[in-house]
Amino acid sequence: MNYTETLDKALSFIRELDFDKALALYYQLLEEHPGDIQLIKRIYPIEKKRPHSDGFERISKRIFRLKSKQPECRQLLEQAYIDFLSAKRPLPTDDFTILGNLMIQLPFKRFKKELEKIHSIIKSQHPNHQDTPNLLMLYCERLIENSHLIEAKQELKYMMTYYAESSAGRWAINQRKLVENLIRK
Repeated sequence: MNYTETLDKALSFIRELDFDKALALYYQLLEEHPGDIQLIKRIYPIEKKRPHSDGFERISKRIFRLKSKQPECRQLLEQAYIDFLSAKRPLPTDDFTILGNLMIQLPFKRFKKELEKIHSIIKSQHPNHQDTPNLLMLYCERLIENSHLIEAKQELKYMMTYYAESSAGRWAINQRKLVENLIRK
């Protein structure tokens, strides 16, 4: 069967309320078309009805890995994250890709407390990952943009110490001077 035929067959299973068969076909298509956001959007509402299932966790993690900046993808990621937390699911702390993408994609003002947790996990469990300094720099920039200057100053101090010999450490030195000037104003 081609994509359209498989999709039609899945929809007929949904009309018959046979969600397991529909999901099996959707996941088969998703294996062939891993970045198909429309397909993910068809799977997610079905899996969301079963928040304690492996399928819910699997599709949520796939959504958390989406790197698109399209508004519909960001909305889906935000909603999936809220639903994931509501289902009392633990963050996959060992998956740096998910943590990093959540750090990048979630809006700071709406998810500040959650981003603080993700930030803390990244610092404590992935300090030597090659992308950690860039994520910490992003976090500092977001703190500064949102006028959390004291927090930014503390984070920059950490970066200056931990990443002293790297470009991230040099960046932190320059940013700390900027933040100190902003605090004085």
